Amino acid sequence: MKLARNRAGLAIGLGLVALGGVIATSISGMQVPPTYAKVGPRIFPFLAAGLLAGLGALFTLRALVGAADALQAEPGITTDWLPVVVISGGFLAFIALLEWAGFLPAAVALFLATAAGFGSRRAVRDLIAAIVVALAIYLLFDRILGLPLPAGMLKGLI
Repeated sequence: MKLARNRAGLAIGLGLVALGGVIATSISGMQVPPTYAKVGPRIFPFLAAGLLAGLGALFTLRALVGAADALQAEPGITTDWLPVVVISGGFLAFIALLEWAGFLPAAVALFLATAAGFGSRRAVRDLIAAIVVALAIYLLFDRILGLPLPAGMLKGLI
């Protein structure tokens, strides 16, 4: 009997469990002012960490005892890596632009890359949607929730 029927599933599952643990450990050291009652700024990251670890545990269990054949691709089907590369490039651009250019340009770049990765060919519509969504998120976090996002080169304009 093999220990794991699906090594990729096992690696993903254990990786998610580890990621959940790292996030939970990082959050536990977070300083929270005593003005917060029971629900503070740590609750949602803890929920995300718990969900990641739980999902990872399910993946791990599925990889160990589940049906490995259910996760195999059908013969003759190939993977189109271009969308993966485009979306990953958008994510890397977001990381690179966030501090220097600010949240809005970085988020717009990520949105446009994701739309292109999913096959959209309507650049003007995508650009307008990206600006509206990124601006709404920025204003929600910065003005309403009081959690400042990097303004970057747009500092003073928004």
